Amino acid sequence: MSLADVALDVSIEAFVIQQVVNPLPPTPLRRELLIQNGKLLRMTMQPERLAGVSKKMKKRRAKRAKEIGQQKKKVDELADKCFKDYLRQVNASLTNAEYREWRAKFDSGMRDRKDEMKKQVFEAGIAALAGPPKKRPRGK
Repeated sequence: MSLADVALDVSIEAFVIQQVVNPLPPTPLRRELLIQNGKLLRMTMQPERLAGVSKKMKKRRAKRAKEIGQQKKKVDELADKCFKDYLRQVNASLTNAEYREWRAKFDSGMRDRKDEMKKQVFEAGIAALAGPPKKRPRGK
């Protein structure tokens, strides 16, 4: 997978997490999650230069991929804590097994939504590349 593919996947996940976390009640953990998630979104949205494949560029891409991976790990850990904290506020008797079951459903929904959004992005890209439909002269 190229850096662009990974960045697309991560940015879609970050977008979905932001949409899920926004309606939750304000807490310091939620605030930190939104800040770190915003940083991850900015990191993935930086345009990649396509000028050559020098040794220096490969090194920069590898460094950027590593930084994105570290930030994604941080966001995933914060999201896990935030979700667990919220679910425990709603249901104080929530067990770890119930949380794991909820998280598995959430991750499954996240994968489905990510696939759907990727399809929309690719279709929009293809439509943009194709340009507006050309008018054909009418025959008499």
